[in-house]
Amino acid sequence: MNKKILVVCTFFVNLLCYSQQQFNYNFYIDDTVREGTLFYNAKENTAVYLDKISSIKTVTNNNDVDDDDTSSITASFNGNLDFYFLKNKNEVIFTYSLLKNNYLVEDKLPKIEWELSSEKREIENLICYKATTTFRGRNWTAWYSPDIPINYGPWKFYGLPGLIIELKEDTNRFAFALTDYVLKSKDTTPTVKLPNSRKVTMKKMAEITDEAYDNLFNALSGSKSDGVEAVLVKSNTGHGQGIEAIYEWETEDNK
Repeated sequence: MNKKILVVCTFFVNLLCYSQQQFNYNFYIDDTVREGTLFYNAKENTAVYLDKISSIKTVTNNNDVDDDDTSSITASFNGNLDFYFLKNKNEVIFTYSLLKNNYLVEDKLPKIEWELSSEKREIENLICYKATTTFRGRNWTAWYSPDIPINYGPWKFYGLPGLIIELKEDTNRFAFALTDYVLKSKDTTPTVKLPNSRKVTMKKMAEITDEAYDNLFNALSGSKSDGVEAVLVKSNTGHGQGIEAIYEWETEDNK
C-alpha cells in the first residue's frame, strides 16, 4: 500500500487551531478498493465521512492495510460522492441508493466497546496503539494514534482516544488505511440533498435491502441459465454478508 503521510513537527500543538481537518482513506472490500474522506470540524467536534463508491477498482494484494435535525443536508449527489455519512454524538445520518430509490437513513449506533492494548508500533512516523472490538457481528483490530486527538474514524467507527490509522476485520474481507491528511483543509465539507428521498431508520433500511436481494435471488432462480448467478447473489450479497453481519436488534429479538 502506497501511503503518503506527512507529519509536521508542530502538528500536535496546532491541530485544534484548525477548524477543519481532512483525512483520506483507502477502503478495502474483498479484492476491491475505493477511497473515503473524513472531514473533522474541531470547533463543533463533528465529522463527515464520504465513501466514494465511484472510485472503486480491483486490487490484487490486500495485505496492507448533530442532532436529529437533518435540515442542513442541502447539496445533491454527483458522480464522485455516492455515499455520505454525517456523524454527531454517536449517531450517523447517511444516504443510500437502492434500485433507483434514494433513502436518508438514521442510524443510532451501539456503543463500541474497545479493548485497549499497550502494544504499539510506528506507522509512517506516527506512534500507534492497538485496540480491538466487535461491531455488529464482526471482529476488528485498529491501530490509532493519540498524537491526533480525534475520536472519530472512517465509516461508522468512533470512540478511540486518537485517530484510527489502520483498521482491519479478522476475516480480511474489510479494511481501512489512512493514506494522507490535510491539517487545514480548504475543501468545503459537502452536504447532501436527495430529491424525493425517503427517511427511514437503520432497521427499516436493513429490511428493505434484504427484501430487494431476496426478490433478485428469486427472479434469477426462475431462470435455469442464471441459476449459478442466483447462488452467487445470495451467498455474496445476502443478509450477513456485508460489513455489518448482524444488528443489535436481531440479537435482542433472539433473547
